[in-house]
Amino acid sequence: MPAKKAYFFALTAFVFLVDRITKVCMVCVLSGAQEKSVIPNLFSLRLVYNSGTAFGMFKDSTRALVGLSTVFVAVIAASYLSHFYKKGLLVFLAMSLLAGGALGNLYDRVRYGFVVDFIDCKFWSVFNVADICITIGAALAFIYFARRKEA
Repeated sequence: MPAKKAYFFALTAFVFLVDRITKVCMVCVLSGAQEKSVIPNLFSLRLVYNSGTAFGMFKDSTRALVGLSTVFVAVIAASYLSHFYKKGLLVFLAMSLLAGGALGNLYDRVRYGFVVDFIDCKFWSVFNVADICITIGAALAFIYFARRKEA
């Protein structure tokens, strides 16, 4: 296996582990509806069990979301391992962040039936580390494909 493929698995696993560790820590630190203010009226830590997707859409659709997440992770991994591993750092980071973040939330859905969210920015929905990685990964993928079309 080429080193680039091994690095893909390593970064994907790292993202997954950081997501898991932060979620476990927040579940232990925050109980019930308790909220810990970090920056008053702007940023706090608050435990939310999200049975839907981003912004709480599609609540209680766990089976469908597990299926979609599984397909998403499989497509990302297969795409990267089959040919995208040759495309450079931007694609490597995008695919690894997308796969690791999706795996983190998929684990929650399978294990608990919901996703553990805990970062509350007051002006946005409550989210987690996996969501951050998915967002950054999607932005990097968008940049890659936008540049590719220009060429």
